[in-house]
Amino acid sequence: MTLQDKLDCLNGIIQAKTTWLEQHGQGRNKRPDHEGERMRYQVETLHAIADDYRRSIERKGAAA
Repeated sequence: MTLQDKLDCLNGIIQAKTTWLEQHGQGRNKRPDHEGERMRYQVETLHAIADDYRRSIERKGAAA
């Protein structure tokens, strides 16, 4: 599995969690606040990891 494959997988997870937040963060389907806070923290963490993968891919591309 390449770094790009891992990044693509992370982006899918981020999208799924973001969709969950949009659907369950407010309104009729709102989940408890602690669930939304946990999900937002996970999305933030996954974005940081994805950024690390992007930088690593860029460095490997520049070194090639």
